Amino acid sequence: MYITQWWVETASVYDNLTLNETRRKKMRTISRRDFLKGSAAGALGAALTGVVGGPVGLVSAAEAGNPVTDWITYTTETDDMPTFNILNSQASAVFRVLGNCLDGLTTNDRYGNLVGSLATSWESTDGGYTWTFYLRDDATWVDQSGEYMADVVAEDFIWGLEWVLNYWKNSGKNTTMPMTCIEGASEYYEYTQNLTEEEADALGIDTFMEMVGIEAPDEHTLIYRCYVATPYFATLGTYACLYPISGKLLENLGVTGYTAVNPETLWYNGPYIITEFIQGNEKVLTQNPSWWNTEDERFNSITWKVVESTDVAYQLYQTGEVDNVDLGESAIEMISSDPSSEFSDYMVGKYESLSSNMLYFNYGKKLEDGSWDENWNTAVGNTAFRLSLYYGLDLTDYLSRTNSVNPLSCYNSTISSKGLATTTEGVDYTELVAQYTGVPTTCTDSYARYDEELAAQYKAQAIEELTAAGVTFPVEIVYYVGSGNQTDLDNATVLKSIFTKCLGEDYVTFTIGSYVTSFKNEVDLPGLMSFQISGWGADYGDPLSFLENCVSDVDSARFSYDWSHYGDTTSEEVVTAWDEATALINEANAIADDMDARYDLFAQGEATLLNNALIIPLYVKSVLQLTHVNDYSKIYSAYGMAAYRMLNWETNADGYTAEDYETFAEEYEANRS
Repeated sequence: MYITQWWVETASVYDNLTLNETRRKKMRTISRRDFLKGSAAGALGAALTGVVGGPVGLVSAAEAGNPVTDWITYTTETDDMPTFNILNSQASAVFRVLGNCLDGLTTNDRYGNLVGSLATSWESTDGGYTWTFYLRDDATWVDQSGEYMADVVAEDFIWGLEWVLNYWKNSGKNTTMPMTCIEGASEYYEYTQNLTEEEADALGIDTFMEMVGIEAPDEHTLIYRCYVATPYFATLGTYACLYPISGKLLENLGVTGYTAVNPETLWYNGPYIITEFIQGNEKVLTQNPSWWNTEDERFNSITWKVVESTDVAYQLYQTGEVDNVDLGESAIEMISSDPSSEFSDYMVGKYESLSSNMLYFNYGKKLEDGSWDENWNTAVGNTAFRLSLYYGLDLTDYLSRTNSVNPLSCYNSTISSKGLATTTEGVDYTELVAQYTGVPTTCTDSYARYDEELAAQYKAQAIEELTAAGVTFPVEIVYYVGSGNQTDLDNATVLKSIFTKCLGEDYVTFTIGSYVTSFKNEVDLPGLMSFQISGWGADYGDPLSFLENCVSDVDSARFSYDWSHYGDTTSEEVVTAWDEATALINEANAIADDMDARYDLFAQGEATLLNNALIIPLYVKSVLQLTHVNDYSKIYSAYGMAAYRMLNWETNADGYTAEDYETFAEEYEANRS
């Protein structure tokens, strides 16, 4: 799931270094209680069987004091909802709405545990090659008025996957995950790609079922066959790639009609129905009266208002017109500087963002005239040079751009995100990575990765080695921002000051460039940047969701190194290290019957990338907010779409204080299974 904060198609390279024992000895730990004060932790069960979970033990709305029954929030996305076909989108604006209107096979509870949705249970009896889902018999499709249209049956999932894998119907959206594990998925996609659009549109599911590993023995049994052992397959049920379409709806609308489906023609099988929608303006969801789940608590209605900025949303919160607001820099400063502010005790952390934002080096930089930037390419190919940046940058001021009150809550030390996977002993996967890097996953007092002494050693080593290789100092670092984007320029200016202060102008200079309209066309494809910053969020519950983008032998990997483009400019030590990481990641992915061993090898592969500073983790987005909902009552999911679902929220129209949130964090940890 690509995070669009900075849209890039980054070309990077992977590297490996032995564990730095000095760093390991300096590793600090932090209690889970302290961590939860800034962000919630989730867990994924590693078992290959699953059953639907029961009620998650929330404080009911009736007990919340002054509950909110009609939730009103906002969005700053004016060009939202480009489609109402959930299979044809990877946009948060779509998932935010349709994720509340449509159900898939599985979902998550408030602790991140995988639980059933349309599937009551699931199993794999052959080590992850074949997955059988048993569907509930009381789920139905309804139209916008809530009128019954059809039962939800297993064949609907076959229609859904055929649509995803039909090149002409779905334009290649959401194909990556099924094609990397389901039998015949890639072959069917290529088959349809070679047809005419008319021929592909005319296909039903007969040919599809002959070619692809999916079947429905009866209306409530669904079977997927994988060509590789896929222990995380059930978590794919939380994401759009495996969502169903009613075959009867397709019969009514046809391919053209479903491509252009809208709130009036869409059929719903989830908790809410879209009852009012104005493109680029207000949208309203109301309860689906026929939803199968009678236990989960819902709002009577959910309303999104479209605003120009978070500053406008803050004004609406002040007047009671919205129930939450993410605070911008000006609002935080205003509240923090005024002890008498009515909101001074109500600023609380938000753990919604589970993406990992990283710095990706360009190992084949070019100059404006199209020639290779030999000075930069030689420098960045040197392991000591990269490690001097990895350990030598105190990024606290940069994190303050996201959260000025508690910047270290945005600290990030791993490629993968927290809560994605846990060992059988309940250890978060990222802690395994930390064991191999010596860099702690959290910090409270100072930026944990910063090590001035170690950075100075690597700097001296780099100067000696690179001077001998013909590099001249200072090495110029070029970073690009959008022309006229003041926020990006301010962020870049802070980065420049950090590079200058921490590394010295004798070592590096930091140049801020700008592009007019397209980063990809004006900067990325010409290869003009020294590095770019990008984020990634997991689509499924396994470290592979991050690390499949970090291997040197997969052509389609979004962040893998483009060997043909950058050619001979890449240093041999980079190539060797990246291949070592790739070998570990591939070895881990071959293990499906021992999840602890799988995660440990993944952690070694990820640590190889980090110990060579081939990719540098920068931040997670931990913003401050004012809110009427207890975030710890929400669904927690480090992957898929479940986190968008507005169910079982504990609310209070009077708002929650920082003290409340500290109590919530303690209770959350105490009750977490």
